[in-house]
Amino acid sequence: MEYDALSDESLVVAISSSAQAFDVFYRRHVTAVMRFLAGRCRNADDVADATAATFAAVLDSCATFRSERGSAMGWLFAIAKNEARDLHRDHDRQVDLANRLRGRQLLSPDDAERVAEMIDAERAAELLVPMLEAARPGELELLERIVAEDETPAAASRALGIDPGAGRVRLSRLRNGIRIRAALASDHRPPTEDER
Repeated sequence: MEYDALSDESLVVAISSSAQAFDVFYRRHVTAVMRFLAGRCRNADDVADATAATFAAVLDSCATFRSERGSAMGWLFAIAKNEARDLHRDHDRQVDLANRLRGRQLLSPDDAERVAEMIDAERAAELLVPMLEAARPGELELLERIVAEDETPAAASRALGIDPGAGRVRLSRLRNGIRIRAALASDHRPPTEDER
């Protein structure tokens, strides 16, 4: 069976009888789960533990998944949210997970650095939200198109019926507005311990 072509919902159903289905599901979603958990965990090791626990729970509960109750992604992220919440309260789950994964290195030094960068990016993104909310609708629409469709600014501009030059101007205004608001916000932030 060609599992790469299956929908997420079909993969979840197939996991109980196929290690290959689990492998495809895992590879398809592990990065998204790690990004999700990066905003909910304190450090890279916690992200790694919660990610492993999430996919272990997928193996344990795949037989109970029902697509009529929601999407496979919603189900997966609900599991990830619960695992992040329970990470420090459920020591037995950590011991069980460690036994299952004994002998495997969860994170290489490069992976740990990448996860730390994800955590920093999530924290920086929280600061951007009010700045983006203050942007003009046309600027946000163009930015959302670039990000969501992974398009170049010129291609996104054309897709929205905007001249590419006008699109560059919108992005420049957005960048300048964010820089100005960030500078104003940094002038009003409390000093860090290092600055005291």
